[in-house]
Amino acid sequence: MPRRSTIAAWPGKAKVSLTRRLRITSSALAIAPQFVEAYVNRGQAKQSRQDWAGAISDYSEALRLKPEAGTYFARASARDIKGRSRGRNCGLFEDSGIRLELGPGLREPGRD
Repeated sequence: MPRRSTIAAWPGKAKVSLTRRLRITSSALAIAPQFVEAYVNRGQAKQSRQDWAGAISDYSEALRLKPEAGTYFARASARDIKGRSRGRNCGLFEDSGIRLELGPGLREPGRD
C-alpha cells in the first residue's frame, strides 16, 4: 500500500494530505485570485509532488503579484531541480528575479 504524503498546511497547524492542500489552495484562488500566499502554498505542494512546471508557474504568479525574496528562492530552487532532473546544471542564481551582488574583488563561481 503506498504511503500517503502529508505536509503541514501552515506552520503550527495540523498536517493535511498534498491532495487536500492542492484542493484547498485551488478553491481559495478561484474565490480570491489575488491571494499571494495561496499561490505560494500551492507551489510548495506541487513541488513536493515533483510537479516542477506547476510549482514554477504558481511561484511566478505569486511574484507577479508581490515580489518577495523567499518566493524568488523557492522558484529558483524548483527551476534548479527541474533542470537537474533533465540532465542540465542549472544554478539557483539563474532565476531572472534574483540579482547577485558581488563585493569588490569577488567573482561568480566558474567565471574566471
